[in-house]
Amino acid sequence: MKANKAAERKKKKNTGWNRFYLFRLFARFFIACYFFGIYLTNRELLDISGFPKWAGLYILAGIILIDFILRFIPLKNHPMGMKKHLKREFLPSLAYKNDPTLTVEDYKEIKKMDRQLLKGCLFYFGITAVFYVLYFLKIFGVPEMLLVMLAYWVGDMICVNLFCPFKLIMKNRCCTNCRIYNWDAFFLVFPLAVVPGLLTWVLLLVAIAYTFLWELNFRMHPERFLERTNMAIRCERCRKDLCPVKRKVFLKACFGRGTEDKREKKVPKR
Repeated sequence: MKANKAAERKKKKNTGWNRFYLFRLFARFFIACYFFGIYLTNRELLDISGFPKWAGLYILAGIILIDFILRFIPLKNHPMGMKKHLKREFLPSLAYKNDPTLTVEDYKEIKKMDRQLLKGCLFYFGITAVFYVLYFLKIFGVPEMLLVMLAYWVGDMICVNLFCPFKLIMKNRCCTNCRIYNWDAFFLVFPLAVVPGLLTWVLLLVAIAYTFLWELNFRMHPERFLERTNMAIRCERCRKDLCPVKRKVFLKACFGRGTEDKREKKVPKR
């Protein structure tokens, strides 16, 4: 009985977390739509270079900056993929406790992760380079580059909630063991790197600092990124239903459709 109640509480907690992520997706989408509406009516307001005159740009930058700063704080509700590089979140496996050295297979896995990083970066920078070319050819201006950033902002939540193209390219299992999970801050603001201004510089500096912290931990403490040595990033310890395996279930639950499989087993007639 107690086990059933505990499972039910866990189910409600996970569903609540998933709804929070869906809320973030829709909130970002509507904010992006609002700024696109501003672009259609008065695109000069979206000039984020120098010291912007429109207060809406400061509010948008403030929302993104707060999200970046909160990443430096190891909050309990942060997903494991975001905080697995931290010492306090490291849960060494029994094998690693008995022998705290990396094996040959571990080093192969590290090299595989580096290849995943390279593939992910090539994919991202390849797409972003197209917008850079359009900007330098003066086909795109500062407002268009801001819209590109907003598209990436919404796309980040789409990757978490619905579909992640990086997973197909990098061949990783899910967000928790993703090599570039915390690169998203830098990926988000990189389209604005060609736009000199107060807000763009602040966002870029914070994003670069956070990405550097992530990479520094990966080089100094690779055991925190390996499933063999870190039990915290294994499937059986996952507390969030954000992986592809559970995605259909949590989407049904979040939209109130229940978690039952439509293909119910037929009860044999007596």
